[in-house]
Amino acid sequence: MFSNYLKIILHKLYREKLYALINISGLAIAIACCVILGLYLRSELTYDRYQVNHERIFRLEREFNINGKINRYAINSTVIGPMLKEDFPEIVDYVRLRPNLQSILIRHGNNAYYWDRTFIADDNIFSFFTHDIIHGNPETALVDPGSVAVSETFARTYFGDENPMGQTISTDTGGPRTITLVFADQPENTHLKYDVLYSYNHDSVAIPDNMTARRENLWGGYDFTYLLMPEGFQAGDFKRINDAFYSRHAAEQGRAAGTSFRTWLTPLADIHLDSSDLEYDVPGGNKLYLYGFAAVAVFILLVACINYMNLATARAAKRAKEVGMHKILGAGRGQLIMQFLGESLCFTFIALLFGIVLVEIALQMTLVTTLLDKPLSLDLFREPELLAWLAGLGLLIGTLAGVYPAIYLSSMLPLSALVGSNKNAKANIRFREGLVLVQFVISVGVIACTLLMAAQMRYVSSKSLGFNKENLAMIRLQGLELIDKIPTMRNELLKNNRVLDITSAPRIMGQGFPTFGGQAENNEGEMVTITTHNSSVDDNFIDAMGLELIAGRDFSKKFLSDSGANFVVNEAVVRMMGWTEPVGKRFQSGPFTGRVIGVVKDFNFKSLHSPVEPFVLTQYVDKTRRIPAELLPNPTRMLVLKIAGENIRETLKFIEEKFAEFDPTHPFEFEFLDDTLSRLYLSEQRLMKLIGVFAGICIFIACMGLFGLAAFTTEQRTKEIGIRKVLGATTAQIIFMLSRGILILVLIGSVVASLMAWYAMDEWLAGFAYRTEINPLVFLLSATLAAAIAFITLALQSLKTARSNPVQALRYE
Repeated sequence: MFSNYLKIILHKLYREKLYALINISGLAIAIACCVILGLYLRSELTYDRYQVNHERIFRLEREFNINGKINRYAINSTVIGPMLKEDFPEIVDYVRLRPNLQSILIRHGNNAYYWDRTFIADDNIFSFFTHDIIHGNPETALVDPGSVAVSETFARTYFGDENPMGQTISTDTGGPRTITLVFADQPENTHLKYDVLYSYNHDSVAIPDNMTARRENLWGGYDFTYLLMPEGFQAGDFKRINDAFYSRHAAEQGRAAGTSFRTWLTPLADIHLDSSDLEYDVPGGNKLYLYGFAAVAVFILLVACINYMNLATARAAKRAKEVGMHKILGAGRGQLIMQFLGESLCFTFIALLFGIVLVEIALQMTLVTTLLDKPLSLDLFREPELLAWLAGLGLLIGTLAGVYPAIYLSSMLPLSALVGSNKNAKANIRFREGLVLVQFVISVGVIACTLLMAAQMRYVSSKSLGFNKENLAMIRLQGLELIDKIPTMRNELLKNNRVLDITSAPRIMGQGFPTFGGQAENNEGEMVTITTHNSSVDDNFIDAMGLELIAGRDFSKKFLSDSGANFVVNEAVVRMMGWTEPVGKRFQSGPFTGRVIGVVKDFNFKSLHSPVEPFVLTQYVDKTRRIPAELLPNPTRMLVLKIAGENIRETLKFIEEKFAEFDPTHPFEFEFLDDTLSRLYLSEQRLMKLIGVFAGICIFIACMGLFGLAAFTTEQRTKEIGIRKVLGATTAQIIFMLSRGILILVLIGSVVASLMAWYAMDEWLAGFAYRTEINPLVFLLSATLAAAIAFITLALQSLKTARSNPVQALRYE
């Protein structure tokens, strides 16, 4: 019986090529999109789950409460891991990783490259986390202070196919290090990726022996700290440990300083998606975007399934006699349902095969990899469970698409089916109209969301940030020897009249600024504890960057007291302190104590997701180091050059040549500030492009179904069209008659879609502290686009019939 059904289905596919082409191509494209998005979602939702102990590993995170201001951090103190292990025996183990604060230039022979993913790590890291070891002993690899473990990619970069064990590499931050271990590159879905691991067993990072010094160190730190807990331990159980630990070691000092902190645990597998609001964290995922991608996948599948249902039920009149004959010959309703469901599943699995081919092609395209920001693969041989997932997807789609047509067609009475009448025809038409309405709700909705995202991105790129961002080239200077040459470099570079100004700072807007605890004088003359973002800048920084000074004065080398001891603050500091007269207030930040000499207008040094926070500028003094030399022996500083807008290439060539004179050992690298700022919104730009691409696909699939539906509708109304033409109807009137119902559905769908898109975009825009207003014209434009696309699709199909000879139409059977 099955082979007989299969022959019938394949025969129908051959006879009705347009119907088959529309359904199979629509389902194939929808399945391909769904599979790609499914692979992406699987990657995002399975971060770090390959770790053997992922259910027992947690990251220790913390927040400081300084006079009611909350700051949350992913990093912790160097000493807290060892102290917790000593005090609480239920903590099985800990490991610390300290990220380097800047890229490191690593040399071997004549090869020198910058590396971003470099860490200092405890020597138990390879027993704590799961790694595939290529060379070396994981138990002893980082025991020696001069040892270093490297990734497979790192080893191949410097040594090709040679075994790098025992080879030495060197950096500007210390002497030579010996490679003692090579580990395989980590999987893509790992929240903390590294290529170079230095040993933590070094005197410069050793924890103090006495408890008093340890307790003082609890309030600082730059380490990611992970704890291995017993089986069954829950993150919420850590509150008891935190409370006891804080009470024992930090409460007294916190009360004296007017501050406090608390720590908590985040399960390893949850870090990627649940820690996006922490400072000093590695880039993570976004749950809201995952919900959006999942919704897009569902929408595209729904549109394709609706196509199938609409076309299948529209063909009911053609298949009525077939149903009647089957029933007269004894076929039961259940058999007919199985036959029609079988057709649907056959369509789906043929489409599934084409869909898999489309997936393989798409995943090789640079465009897809760039949009998703990660490489994906559909490896059915190495991951056979994907076959089961694809088979389940095929069954789901085939059943969803075929169940209503099967029930509808099988419900026809034998006699009514044979004579071509059906009492449920009007209900069937209303149902089809409802399905078309759903398609337009989805189509108009995704168009509106894409346009609103584009509007927000335009707003982000055009909004005044409170400083100049155009034609500012940034060059990283590494090492005190080079940093001390900044005055000489400035003099030489300014000899070119296209170099307009030069300044420097440890970091520039968009790169992230550290926060420091300090004290400030309130209006009552008392010193209160505060936290602010800080930067040590050149005396001309405010003018060169285009900051607006609104009170007091700028830094000046004429005033020796300005050198590291006086402060210029932004308006956010003034608001935080409630100052009426900020200039002259006593201020202490980090190692410096002085007074406020000026106030600058607020500027957005972070992305527009965040409101402007308190920021403090101090004047840089040559050889001044905020971080002790043993922790940062080779600091970096950003040299910022304001250049003319014309002949930029020639100007950069001149700068490169001059830079080589001052620093022949480091490769010349530069970046424009506006490019740095644009990267703050990469995830939003990627989401906008993805939604735009899938919106186009969604509309294309819907139009294919609309085209097929129009073909069958036009065929059914051929005689009516002929009569109307005989009575004088024009081609335009015929086309409008055939399109009117769809255009009404577009109008209704646009209203529903606008409400849904408004809510969704309002939630998305809530993630920005500075956002564009939702313009109702966007929804009108979306509806107009959808209506125009639908009308063109219908007109293309209807035009031939509308222009045909009415005599032929009247003869049509």
